[in-house]
Amino acid sequence: CVLRNMGLNPKYDTNTNLYTIHEFRARLYETLSQPNQHGGILLFGIDDFSRINDVHDYAFGNLVLRAFAEKLLALHFPGFLFRMDGDKFAYWMQDAEPEDLEVVFSRYSAVAAGLTVGDEEIPLVLTGSYVLYPADGIRAEDLHRRLEVALNTAKLTEPGGLCAFSSEMFRDEQRLDTLRAAIHRSVLNNFEGFYLLYQPQIYAMSQTCPAAEAILCWSSAEYPNVSHSELMDALEESGDILPIGHWALEKALQQVKQWQKSVPSFGISIDICCRQIVQRSFIDHICQLAAKHQLPSGTLCLELNDSCYSAGSRHLFELTSTLRSVGIMTALDGFSPEHLTLSLLRDMSPQWIKIPPHLALDTDSGKPAIPPSLFALFHQLGMHICAEDLETSDQAETTIRAGADFVQGSLYAPPLDETAFYDRFIAPQA
Repeated sequence: CVLRNMGLNPKYDTNTNLYTIHEFRARLYETLSQPNQHGGILLFGIDDFSRINDVHDYAFGNLVLRAFAEKLLALHFPGFLFRMDGDKFAYWMQDAEPEDLEVVFSRYSAVAAGLTVGDEEIPLVLTGSYVLYPADGIRAEDLHRRLEVALNTAKLTEPGGLCAFSSEMFRDEQRLDTLRAAIHRSVLNNFEGFYLLYQPQIYAMSQTCPAAEAILCWSSAEYPNVSHSELMDALEESGDILPIGHWALEKALQQVKQWQKSVPSFGISIDICCRQIVQRSFIDHICQLAAKHQLPSGTLCLELNDSCYSAGSRHLFELTSTLRSVGIMTALDGFSPEHLTLSLLRDMSPQWIKIPPHLALDTDSGKPAIPPSLFALFHQLGMHICAEDLETSDQAETTIRAGADFVQGSLYAPPLDETAFYDRFIAPQA
């Protein structure tokens, strides 16, 4: 559809030139009041968009939204495109089938991943949901609510993906709400129930263990089996990642300092998200902690998870450059080819890059899902490669042949408490 900037007309968003959420609701009511209607609605949001505002400012954030909307309109899909609240957009298509919405979302995601604003690359990650009418409802309020529920579920279970609404999602959403509340109470109660486990990072050639990853965990009587990814999603969404992140860093550095009494060069890494790195005090806090514990240069590594891409190349360059200058390493965790450009990789120059299991081995061909030439490129840029979450010897052998320097996963050891880790990996080196 071709949209015009109508100034004060509330049908149009003055920043993006798209129809507004008010127009979305009005059109949905009107359409569903007529008989025999059939179609689909796609709702998608920009993951971690608030971090762009934090790193730059709201004016720059508006420029990003405007540039993104222009790219979407240029695709000329036959449906209607709406600017919803915040960083969310909707695409509505009469007579749509699931495969139609999947194609649209795929094209939109490709545009987002390659977005530039001025001379700066701002790769965006989209997560989406969709409903079909009348299959998923015939009332406008129900369809809109179900889109939101499905999007929240997608952000937790399949970030960067597309989820169709299902009735089970209402129950999942209710559970997540109570889980977030329970975790927040624990944070307020002096971090009750939080603890760290440690997983070895094994040198591929010698099978020795020079470092460990500290993994944040939490449990309670009501929630005894919360996964690490579910915990991190809840903490990031609520903002509780900021206080618990300080707590986890302090605990991890205390522990590695104890191990360095036996193995002076032993290293520790810990997961960091975008919400943490965009805090103005983050770099100073990290440097102060490293100085407080007198860690040898090169023994602390911050693993930047994939949410950190949204901080922007300029901020990531400044962050990694400053940390490198004081002997603190960085790693790109959860490497994703579609979200990482060569120029961003070159500018950041992380010392480590971590390859997830679905890229470690293509189960159909038995070969690495990413070519050895890419491993060679990482090495040329001065990076160590760690294949993580390995569960099978086939995965390990294939990635080591391709060029992985380090390996990590349950194939070698599950996450262990500090005593078990010391007995198994530190004591033999002492």
